[in-house]
Amino acid sequence: GPVALLAAPVLARRARRAFPAALDGMPFVLPAPGEVLRRRLDQWFEEAEVRPQVVVETDDPELRLRFAIAGAGIIAAPATMAGGRLSVAGHASGVEERWWLATRRASRDPGLQAVLAGMRTFAG
Repeated sequence: GPVALLAAPVLARRARRAFPAALDGMPFVLPAPGEVLRRRLDQWFEEAEVRPQVVVETDDPELRLRFAIAGAGIIAAPATMAGGRLSVAGHASGVEERWWLATRRASRDPGLQAVLAGMRTFAG
């Protein structure tokens, strides 16, 4: 589905002020180089004339989510993951991605529970 740029509320507000230009130099938690989503985001950054400050690169979506909730940077994820601990900073128009999440049902992590609720809504 369509990709939103999500961040902790304070960081998301800063990004929204003059989106997408405000993203230039802002911290991002991105997929590892070579991943399909990363290539699409890199292309979008180039077209938007934005140079993100890459603070973390990982192929683990849950780890990216945890970094974003902690305020480390902006992530690309479904907009349905926004709420409470993450806000929409903007949308990477034209960038789409399929999302899969595997977890143990017994997990009580509040961030993970929010993601699962959002994914259930997203999946319909």
